[in-house]
Amino acid sequence: MINFDDEDMYKEALNNFEHSTIKYEATIAKAIRVYWKLQLVKAAEECSELASALNKYFTKYELTKKQQLQSKHFYMKEEENVKEEIADVEIMLLQVKKILEIKEEDLEEFKKQKLERLEMALESVYEEN
Repeated sequence: MINFDDEDMYKEALNNFEHSTIKYEATIAKAIRVYWKLQLVKAAEECSELASALNKYFTKYELTKKQQLQSKHFYMKEEENVKEEIADVEIMLLQVKKILEIKEEDLEEFKKQKLERLEMALESVYEEN
């Protein structure tokens, strides 16, 4: 984990972030510098808010189906909230990865394993049908 209390480490990290392809890396680096200890907690909070938004969306969507309403307008507010919360979570995940020095390569094996497990589960569902 980068020690963002160390000025030299911060400057080096900021320099590395600013040369990244992500447009707002400098902003993310500054947020980490100022709030890094709180950002890990904030990331969990944003994940929780996304879970809540998804639950509200699903509830409204199912209610729309049960009442045989054809209007997407009935649950559009919830859909917009889901989009907003996804954006928040993605921004927080960028920060968490920087704080913990996690590279995409570090995640690839985990993603591969999870996708292979999902593929096997889907194969068994399709075999049953």
